[in-house]
Amino acid sequence: MDPIFEFIGKVVAIGGSSAIIAYGIFTLVGRKWLETKFAERLEAYKHEQKKELEEIRYRINAQFNRITKIHEKEIEVLPEAWIRLKKSIGQLQYFISPGRQYPNLDSMNGAQLEEFLARSEFYEFEKDKLRQADSKLQMYSELIFFHELHDTRKLAREFHQYIQENRIFLSNDLKEQFTRIDDLIWEAMTDKEFSHEMKDFKAERKSFKEVQDEIAPLVEKIETLVQKRLQYEEAV
Repeated sequence: MDPIFEFIGKVVAIGGSSAIIAYGIFTLVGRKWLETKFAERLEAYKHEQKKELEEIRYRINAQFNRITKIHEKEIEVLPEAWIRLKKSIGQLQYFISPGRQYPNLDSMNGAQLEEFLARSEFYEFEKDKLRQADSKLQMYSELIFFHELHDTRKLAREFHQYIQENRIFLSNDLKEQFTRIDDLIWEAMTDKEFSHEMKDFKAERKSFKEVQDEIAPLVEKIETLVQKRLQYEEAV
């Protein structure tokens, strides 16, 4: 017990005018004591509230920073994924397109053929095959096929790897669409290679149409989703 209150208690017990004085002192001191205790409690409460608010602010800032970093990475990934997709699709459509027109090497004279070969991407042994072939056009279509297949696979592989490496930064809907179109690209290449080996041009034309019918809507859907994720409408 506070010594002052103990003393006042003894005076009150004795009684008399001293008790009245003591009561007045008690009232004054008691009020001060209560005010002091209230102030202490209030200050402690404010301290706890401030501490709790700081903890909440820290958690919110940490969460916001995490979300911001993820969104920044997404903004970096999506344009690159879209560029790689368009390159891969463009090369694929060129590669699988039926009814391709090739230069008529059979109508070229020696000098024209050599000039053409000098600008070509063929290896020397392939150029020799062309020089010696009875049907240079047929040999050319056979040789160029594998060069174009290589180029198509290269772009498809780059697109596939980029999506796999950055899929964690893609929303579920975009991840699903990118994965689906990635599968279609490889399916189309396989069908083209098979129809080429079998010389089945009817199957080749059918495969091309099926790819066009399925891939084109997917590309449009992905474009819409990418613009939405990048908040394209708010940026323009």
